[in-house]
Order: sequence, then structure tokens, then C-alpha cells
Amino acid sequence: MINYLSLEINNIKNITSAKIDIPCLPDVYVIAGINGSGKSTLMNALAQSFRNSLEMLEPADYDECLSLIKISYNGIYDEWIPQDDDRTGYKWTTKTRRRPKLKDIISGFYEGSIFYGTRFNEWEATSDLQNKDGFESLLIHANNFVIEQLSYILHGNKEHYKDLKRLKSFDVAEEHGFRGMPYFFNTPRGIISQYQMSSGECMLISLLHFVYNAFIRKKGQIDASKNRDWLILIDEVELALHPSAVHRLYKFAKEQLCDIYKAIVIFSTHSQEVIRRVSAGNLFFIENKQGYIEVTNPCYPNYAIRELYTNFGHDFVFLVEDNLARRLLERVFKEENLYKSKLYFILPIGGWRNVLNAYLDMIRRDMVGFSTKLICVIDGDVESEVKEYIRKNKDYESAPILFLPIPSIEKHIHKKIMIESDSVFTKEFGDKYLRVRSLSSIMNDFRSKYSNWSDEALNKKFYNEIITEITSNGIKEDVFLDNFSEDVYGRVDFSKFRENLRKKVPY
Repeated sequence: MINYLSLEINNIKNITSAKIDIPCLPDVYVIAGINGSGKSTLMNALAQSFRNSLEMLEPADYDECLSLIKISYNGIYDEWIPQDDDRTGYKWTTKTRRRPKLKDIISGFYEGSIFYGTRFNEWEATSDLQNKDGFESLLIHANNFVIEQLSYILHGNKEHYKDLKRLKSFDVAEEHGFRGMPYFFNTPRGIISQYQMSSGECMLISLLHFVYNAFIRKKGQIDASKNRDWLILIDEVELALHPSAVHRLYKFAKEQLCDIYKAIVIFSTHSQEVIRRVSAGNLFFIENKQGYIEVTNPCYPNYAIRELYTNFGHDFVFLVEDNLARRLLERVFKEENLYKSKLYFILPIGGWRNVLNAYLDMIRRDMVGFSTKLICVIDGDVESEVKEYIRKNKDYESAPILFLPIPSIEKHIHKKIMIESDSVFTKEFGDKYLRVRSLSSIMNDFRSKYSNWSDEALNKKFYNEIITEITSNGIKEDVFLDNFSEDVYGRVDFSKFRENLRKKVPY
């Protein structure tokens, strides 16, 4: 069963209310949104699960009577409120008195944004140390892991920072007023500290130092004595790194931090370079509606970064809800030979409201060009709801819409297995895709855990449970979708849809 890292925020900075649930599975997740949407505030609050990050908030950032932060993880939760202290003023204290607390089970790394970053905290201590006699005798070469990974992520080779050094020990660092371990680098103008290096260099050194000491210091093995889960948060990564470095950092996070060391990695960003690399299920797109945060998840990258739509150069662009719809539409195109003498592009967007909003946005901003025809393809189970919505919102009246003869993949699977208990579908699905744990076991566990959730939330959560089990069996989600789309196409009558599509896309 999937557990979630759940964050609730009330009355912090420009957030009146927010709630976000991130799966507790080792992977890279992205919180995306425009400037001012609240990404940095969410990341700062998440960091409170393993460090006192809320101390970075100023008194003007919260209300001493109304502000609250709650984080839940694996059945354990902590709540923090600002509380008056006669000596120091308001400080954040936890309302919960039970054990264990989150800090007992989570360790992590947090690199804050320009607002919450800690880059300059130890600048003065570094400057004082470098002015002391015998300073260089306190340095030793950095370990090869930090040197090689820093060099590769930033420059594509493994030797660029071969002269990188650090203080001899944590005792020496503490003796000279450091809370962490400072690094130093030889340059033509002399030795400089990591705090005098670029933002990207400084951030990566801190991250790699953390990774080395948390995971691989003991002969390259995970330190199993720390029976903890690992959470790594990097806010506004695009401000520190160029696009190629972002790509290599993402690869490092995915292949090492997640796959090997089983960490949960969360980036916040509004960068196309980051967003386009994650799957819809791992992308959380946030919008601040007068203080109330709306979270879209799963969110297709192209919905979050619509700037990518400019100058498609296609004759037809189809906006669909998900990857199952994309595969089914491609199947119809091939069967009807509609691809001949034309260029088409199928773009998964997300829910039907996202499809309509993206259509309107692209038309208004002239993103697709004069000769490109834009068509919305929406799952058929919401046809009456969509038509009523358009009747009340005249802006969408001109949108050409086709309705597939199926619901969304999440709704389709949940309905067939959990609601209708379709024995033929359930047996074939279990035999074909679930090779270790039985489908009946998954269903029983799901019912006991999510008995009081709404249908819409259940659709997504059940699909996440199924995909987690399928991928643990060695079947990639893309492979599953390819095969499942064939299953659906073989069972469902697409004749009416094909007829309507031919009217929109002539031979």
C-alpha cells in the first residue's frame, strides 16, 4: 500500500490554505507553479519534518492565532503553531507530545530558495578562518565522490574540481564556528570557499557532502544503523544551474538518490528543463487562488509549461486527458489511415477542465499558428457534464470536441475492479499484469485503508496502487499502457468515435 507525505498549511505568507499529498515512494517529484504561487513556502514547511526550517519565517509571515502547519508521514503526524516566548518572541512549537515524532524517523537535506536559503549563514566564519595563519594546514582533499559528481553534474567531466578541499574534520569545523563542513577550491586568484563560488557550485557541494556522509561513507554502503527515511528538498533549482547541469542533476537524483539509496527527492521549480523530465503522476502543479492553493496531480508537463506549445508546425494538434487516450487515438489514426499527407500531434493535458483551459489559452495567445487546427478529445463518461459546463461558459463554445467511448484510465480500472467487480475483467487483468501479489489482496487492503474517500480521489489512489504493484513486478508503466490500450480497444466499440473523427480530420 502507498503511504503519503501529507502537508497542510493554514495562514502562512500568501497561503491561506493548502494541502498536498506526495507518495512515500523513492522517486523524483516536482512541485511546479508560477512565481508567487507558494512553492518556496511549501518546501520550507516540508523541511520542518526533519529540521527547524520554520525559524526562517519572519513574524510578518504568519498569524500567531491562526497559523498552523501539519505534516503526516507513515501514520505519524506533527503539528506546529507559533507560540509566544517571553525571552525570544514567537517561535514555532509542536502541538503533539507523542513519540515517535517525524524527526525521529526522517532525515533529510534542504536547499532553500533565495528567501529561505542558508548560503550566506557561514560567510563570516569562513572569512575569519581564511585570514588566520596556518589556514591551509587545516585542509585536506575532498573525497573522490564529491569531486567527481560535482565535476560531472556541472561540467560533464569528472576532474574539473580535482583541487577541491575541505576542513580536516567536523571537530575542526566546529572549533572555528561552523555548523556544517565548508569546502574550498584553488583558483588562479587563490583559495576561495564554497560560499564565494557560484550558487550552483555551493548548493551541489552541500548536497553531495550530505549524500556522501548519509549513504556511502562506510565503504560505499548505506548506513543501515540510521533506521530512517530520507527526504531531499531542493527549491528553485533552475536559479542555480544551467539546463545541462539540471539534466545531469536530475539523472543523479533518479539513478542514485532514489534507485540506490531509496530517498524521496522533491524539486520545486517553474523551469521547463525540470518539469518536462517527470511523469504526470510525479508532477504537482499548484495555483494560488486568492490564498487557496489548488493542486493538479497527476499533471502532464505540457499543461504546466504551455510555453512549449509555441510553433508546433503541425496540421492537427489533439489535446487529450491522459496517455491511455493518446494511445487509443493513435490506434484509430492508424486503423483509419488518417495520418496520410498530414502532420498531427497528440498532447496529454490532464482532466477535462485542463483540456478546455489549455485550448482557450492556446487560441487566445495564438500559440499554434494560423494553419494548425486544435481539437479537444475528452473521455466519454463526462460528456453531459462538459456540455453543461460549456453552456454556462460561453468562452468554450467554439472548441471542437470529440468524446471517447471510455472514461479515464484511473476511473475505468477502479470501476471495473472495485465497483462493478467485473469477474472476467478482474481475472484477465490480474493474470496478465500482477505476477507476485494477488489482485484480491490489493483490493482488500485498499478497501480497509480508503473506505471514506471520495470517488474521484479513490480512482487516482487505486490506480497508483496498481501501478506501484505492476512496476514492482518489473513491468514499466509505458509498457503496461501500451498493452492495456490494446485490451481496451479490443473490448470497446469505437465505431461512432471513428466516424466523428473522420469528420474533423478528412482524408
